[in-house]
Amino acid sequence: MGDALGFSTAYLSKSLIKRRYPKGVVKYSDIEADGWRTKENIGSWTNNSSLMLSVLDRLIENEGVNYQDIAKRFVHWKNSTGKGIGEGTEQLLSSSTYLTDPFGESKELWKRSGRDSATNTALVRSPIVATWDFQEWSLVEKNTEEVCKLTHYDPRCIGSCVVINYILYKLLNGETFTKEELISIGDAYDDRIAAYIELGYQPVLAKLKLEHELTMSYTLKTMAAAIWSYNYTFSYSDAIHVLLMEGGYANANCAVAGAIAGVRYGVEAIPTHLVKELENNEFLIDQAKKLIKLIL
Repeated sequence: MGDALGFSTAYLSKSLIKRRYPKGVVKYSDIEADGWRTKENIGSWTNNSSLMLSVLDRLIENEGVNYQDIAKRFVHWKNSTGKGIGEGTEQLLSSSTYLTDPFGESKELWKRSGRDSATNTALVRSPIVATWDFQEWSLVEKNTEEVCKLTHYDPRCIGSCVVINYILYKLLNGETFTKEELISIGDAYDDRIAAYIELGYQPVLAKLKLEHELTMSYTLKTMAAAIWSYNYTFSYSDAIHVLLMEGGYANANCAVAGAIAGVRYGVEAIPTHLVKELENNEFLIDQAKKLIKLIL
């Protein structure tokens, strides 16, 4: 839902968003068509959620995290639809040796990027991983690392996924967490993560510069946006709405923040229309029920 609603302002500047949506975006039908958005895809999600659903499907089928099978599912998705797939991810999943050594191929792609490829695609699909083995942090951490590394080997990507899933782990177990805990976790992966956790704890959202064209897809920005949303919003709807009004990679930012808000406030807090008007909502509900049956 965060992905689908956030897509309303994805890649737009804040100034354009204010002119186009002076009253904000509450329903999928509020989304205006343009070069990126059409009336036909209103209420539908992007490739980010497609990859998350690939992970969910494999969790249910295998009753556990089988990274090799998830890799196969990613390749199947790429070959069947692959809608919106990024250039780097397509190159990786097209490699003839990816399925035999997904981690090795992912690492090589990262090296070829100059060890400087840290986009947020893995972070957007990561929250679903936190639901499996959710009562044991060491397992959540291991599962999170593996699923991230299937496509994103940069330590900033891995660390941001682990930080967000630590938040979810704590919420799923009815526990609290501190900024210091998040920084300690981030530091174990990359010393650049701490500064973005700090940004998530200061009150001025504009300091995250989410609309910046060259850095909007940076995994640490999406992580910081989700942490900021947790700290400074107080409902499911507000958690998403505030971020989508900032533009940039809004669908990714809203997807991660929405995952946290969903766990924090519960399904009863989600506006009914966002569920009923979401593409393939009956399928999603069925998948959620299957997952719940397995993990509880």
